[in-house]
Amino acid sequence: MKIIIVKTNTFIASLIIVIWGNVVLASEKIVFSDLSNSLEKADLIKSKDPIKFKSIMLDLSHKTKLFSGYQLCYFQYLQGYALGFEGNYSVMVEHLDDLFNECDDLDNKARIKLTLANIHVISREYEEAFIDLAFVTENIENIEEPTIRAKTYSIAAIVYRLSGQFDEAIQFSEQLINQNFSPDHVCKGHYNKLRVLMESDYSEDLLKNVKDAIIFCRETENHIESLFLQLDLVKQQVNFFAEDPDQINHLYSELISLENDINMTQYHNLIVYYKSIMAVTAWYAGHPDVARELGVSSLSLNDSLGNTSQKAFVLDMLIFDAIQRADYELGYEYLSIKYQVDREVFDLKSAQSLAFFRVKHANQARNFELRQLKQKNNVLKLGQELSKEKSKKQQLMMLLILSLLLFLGLWTYKIKRKHDYFKHVSEIDHLTQVFTRKAFEEKIKEMINVSETKNQQINLAIMDLDHFKSVNDQYGHLVGDWVLKQVIKDCEEVIDQDTLIARLGGEEFVVVTPGISLDETVVLLEKMRVAIEKLDCSPSGQDFSVTASFGVTSSLVSGLNSPVLLTHADVALFQAKNNGRNQVVIFEG
Repeated sequence: MKIIIVKTNTFIASLIIVIWGNVVLASEKIVFSDLSNSLEKADLIKSKDPIKFKSIMLDLSHKTKLFSGYQLCYFQYLQGYALGFEGNYSVMVEHLDDLFNECDDLDNKARIKLTLANIHVISREYEEAFIDLAFVTENIENIEEPTIRAKTYSIAAIVYRLSGQFDEAIQFSEQLINQNFSPDHVCKGHYNKLRVLMESDYSEDLLKNVKDAIIFCRETENHIESLFLQLDLVKQQVNFFAEDPDQINHLYSELISLENDINMTQYHNLIVYYKSIMAVTAWYAGHPDVARELGVSSLSLNDSLGNTSQKAFVLDMLIFDAIQRADYELGYEYLSIKYQVDREVFDLKSAQSLAFFRVKHANQARNFELRQLKQKNNVLKLGQELSKEKSKKQQLMMLLILSLLLFLGLWTYKIKRKHDYFKHVSEIDHLTQVFTRKAFEEKIKEMINVSETKNQQINLAIMDLDHFKSVNDQYGHLVGDWVLKQVIKDCEEVIDQDTLIARLGGEEFVVVTPGISLDETVVLLEKMRVAIEKLDCSPSGQDFSVTASFGVTSSLVSGLNSPVLLTHADVALFQAKNNGRNQVVIFEG
């Protein structure tokens, strides 16, 4: 009887343990689900409702010990986004770069890269922005969440719009609209498309589309997009109705009614943009004191965003206001700032053009020159007004003239710099920053002449990356470009300053060493070969290795003739490839 009782008690205890385990497991599943829902909700409203977003993030910060690895990475990504929302872009980029290397899952990596692409284009780092964007587009088929795919189209539209590539921005915006992922993404598609179109168009059809988009975005609680479109529309109308007091007063009242909504977003860029447009509208509406106060405030806030077209928009108003009040000293100060803003805006457009098309630079330069000539006329007019002032203003007049002469000198110097720059670009390979084949042909002639004069030996090697085509085919050309740049960077760390490296084409490079022996050259090439073999390719986002083969000859064998030197080095390179690659072979005649 006792034995039966013991077995019964054991059975009951085991049953209790099983039931308790199931309860705990179910509880953990509920907690896991609740945390995931909270993270997704915070992600969804992060730009719609910043106050509620902060509240959810604060609540989640007390539960980080319960997070899975995926959830922790997701939470830390949202923390990084909050830094950017407050204007701390440099801290945000550093945080997200570190987080990308720590997170393992593709969905979180994609979220991080998309946000980095957006920030890099705002920071004018266009190459980095497109590298980040390429990571997501190349892996989009493996991304599980449809919302991340939709976000890819959305960020691509933003990146192209902010980098001045408007046709591409419209194309991605229309994909976002037509695929109809969600009302939020449809709003963002219309938002990016219409902001591009309002740069060059002001028609009744466009106005109707903008107003419909404002209502749609507001109804879907995308308040930031809705408010940006409203401000864009007011800015267009201020320019169009500048001479119509009734229309201007109506726009002024409309802006006043938006103030609380804009401040509630706590979005720094939107607040600065609002103050800029409000300042100009107030000036046209006959409220110069309000306009000056808002204008100065927007300039101060704008410092954290750099010089932008909206800053120039406000400065134009402040310059005219100062001249109208005969405060020529203040007018000159604002005009000087305007010079700097216009120059930086122009440099920004030139960088965009050079990065993406390289063919629009001349037109932009001409437009910039016309702007500068117009501003020079304004300076002369201001100088004429200053000359009418009392004798105490004469010192300011002299300063103005000297500043104008300095500006003209700087402009002449800048033109020369541009000329020198484009000459340099034609000689330097844009990807690897070594000499092009054309530049090499000129340099080798000079080096052979020096060797003949000094009776010195010259050595020439051809380096070719092994199986490089498979890198491009398997991982994409962006990864291939990264490899080429890193290989040359590592090679330059082991060579001396007299060594010449040039890109013959594709993955093939030439190395010339004047004034040293062939044995010393082989030692140098071995160092380069080992450096390439040890190259860590994981920062490219892929895991693979790279090797290189070298064929080398000397003028003692091939003579001081560049075609012969190249031919013999190529023969030795062919032998290195046949011998199994990843080695240095000397041409022996």
